[in-house]
Amino acid sequence: MAEEANNTDQLQDAGEPHGEQSTGWESKYREAVSHSHEWETRAKDNKAVADELQQLTESQMSEQQKAEAWLRCDAQSTMMFSGQLPRAHSMPIVTILPA
Repeated sequence: MAEEANNTDQLQDAGEPHGEQSTGWESKYREAVSHSHEWETRAKDNKAVADELQQLTESQMSEQQKAEAWLRCDAQSTMMFSGQLPRAHSMPIVTILPA
């Protein structure tokens, strides 16, 4: 029992001190979090631009075109939830083209 404790102490002494070991994973963690925040910011910026583009596109559409686009989206959603579309199509994609 005492020999096991001595072996454990020797293994800890042979490696880096405890404080230096933790900084390795801590720095990697902080780097990953920072990288994640960068991508989150980019995603939010892209969403804002996409929303602006959608508003611009919709403002240039006639009421009939808006209704047709809504019906296409509704039909895709109905097929998806009824199981007629495979799961790969989990989000309906509707392209709105001006006439």
